[in-house]
Amino acid sequence: MRTTVILDELRQSELRPRGVYSEYGRLLREDAAQLLTPDTTAWRHRACPGCDAANAPVAFEKDGFTYKRCPSCATLFADPVPTQAALDHVRATGRSAVYQRKAFTGELAAARRRHVQLSLLQWITGTLDEQEISPHTYHDWGTPEPNWLNLVVQSNLFKRVLAERLDPNALADVVSLFDDLDKVSDPVALLGEATQQLAPNGFFFMTTTAGSGLEYQLLGAHTPNLLPLDRLTLFTVEAIRQRLERTGYNVLELSTPGRLDVETVCNYVRENPARAQLPFWDYFFSRNDEQACAELQLFLQQHHLSSYMRIVAQKK
Repeated sequence: MRTTVILDELRQSELRPRGVYSEYGRLLREDAAQLLTPDTTAWRHRACPGCDAANAPVAFEKDGFTYKRCPSCATLFADPVPTQAALDHVRATGRSAVYQRKAFTGELAAARRRHVQLSLLQWITGTLDEQEISPHTYHDWGTPEPNWLNLVVQSNLFKRVLAERLDPNALADVVSLFDDLDKVSDPVALLGEATQQLAPNGFFFMTTTAGSGLEYQLLGAHTPNLLPLDRLTLFTVEAIRQRLERTGYNVLELSTPGRLDVETVCNYVRENPARAQLPFWDYFFSRNDEQACAELQLFLQQHHLSSYMRIVAQKK
């Protein structure tokens, strides 16, 4: 199984400018608050999405959501969660969704094209070249990047590019699921639906948040990126690999090429010294050793300990 690291430097200010991200978080919390109603029909309980274990203990509460950590596979997940219909409504009409689409097509468009979209396209292209195949049909499964499909079409990598749910008889050679698995009510069902649209021996590309990454393991509920509607399920690298294998895949690549874990932890420790109570990390970051920080981030990538996960799997 291949592991990839990315050496190019990236700063939070490039992808997540503080003002923009703070406003998005505020609006997302407001949208989430609208779902916190006594209407139990809008919520569902669930077992661990990683291994199906029941009765996981509560890890913490965040913005009205209860998070549990599975003692078997360490997946971190909200339980209960809103129904998918409720989540789809927020994604379509919520103030946070409107704000995000405007930011992604406005002031963040150039940075996201460079650091997100082109990186994904190069990853897909390189993998298919390595496998020595020329796939015909590509199906994107809800990538939240507004200009992503245009970029794929312009690449001429595929003869047919689709974004809608397909007829069961019209299977794709390549299916992608980018940054969506952690946002849905039932990620296991979503994986199953995406798999049904993939031809035998087809390739599945996926990115998601890793609950086993340094940021979430160290900061837990305090990490600024744990926004409940955006982070409902955080698989560990072990749990997602086992889940994909049970779904009918051979995992060809599992990497955590994140580049922002160390900066995220550093910012939190420096800005919240009393709350953090992490003396080693307080000392580590007080040294202002840029080389040590860069080498630590590389170490996290090399050993599957970053909070951003990238996977290639082939359907059996």
